[in-house]
Amino acid sequence: MFFYLAKALGFLLQPSTLIALLIAYGSILIWTGWARWGRRFVCVGAALLLIVGLSPLGNALILPLEDRFQRTNLDQPPPPSVS
Repeated sequence: MFFYLAKALGFLLQPSTLIALLIAYGSILIWTGWARWGRRFVCVGAALLLIVGLSPLGNALILPLEDRFQRTNLDQPPPPSVS
């Protein structure tokens, strides 16, 4: 039970999913009496999608994780294993 709950919450808490849900919720609100809030949600969601998706923000966030360890030299053979 906990495994499925963790997977579902992990999926829902991803930034891309939250932005998509924000746009979807705004689209639903446009057809109700809350059209002003719906347009705001869609505009904010679209702006976030453009900023997060098209800017180098993602690369800037992942760079410290990539630089944490040395890169492996693939031209040399691997060291002998100790058995």
